[in-house]
Amino acid sequence: MLTSSVFRFDIPSNVQSFYNRIKTGKCTGGSVLKDGFYSKYDGSGTFAYCQDKATGVIYIHGNNQLFANMDVDCDGDQSDPGDGRCGSSCDTQDTTAFADTVKQYSQIAGNEVSDMNANDIPYVVMGNANDNNVPAYTTFDPKAYNIQPLSVMAVLCGNKLIYGVWGDVNDSDSDDPKPMLGEASISLATACFGTNITG
Repeated sequence: MLTSSVFRFDIPSNVQSFYNRIKTGKCTGGSVLKDGFYSKYDGSGTFAYCQDKATGVIYIHGNNQLFANMDVDCDGDQSDPGDGRCGSSCDTQDTTAFADTVKQYSQIAGNEVSDMNANDIPYVVMGNANDNNVPAYTTFDPKAYNIQPLSVMAVLCGNKLIYGVWGDVNDSDSDDPKPMLGEASISLATACFGTNITG
């Protein structure tokens, strides 16, 4: 069952060691699963989904020592606007990619909800779909690597480890003509950066 708690911890030593090992270059110690993604609109398409050979962990990395920045996602259930910080978002969608899955699991738990609310649920946007058939749009499906919707995701932010769930997918549209990555719900972004963060 999804809750509105954000789990934030000091980075454990094994996770810190993993980070220190992979940060030296794109997909260090592993392989590129798919390349050609953007971390910001004015950047270059030099980010990739990587898989570590030793652990099997899938992560996002760019050239040199760059990891993806964090963009803020406000998609999902809009019935509760939270504190209004999502109001500045110009590309909010009223559903996430896994709304049906959320509804199904919440029915089983006896507390039906229509979708995740970005103000309450710390979720990570991972994967890239091209449902709008934008030419030359790069796609990546985490399910092809046995990552299931609502799987637990770990985000390193500063000196903290924050847990969320895989809750949405980047898709092609007029607001996202490039295959972007590195996005999380506003509740997860708030755990990283505080309440000054907005949509």
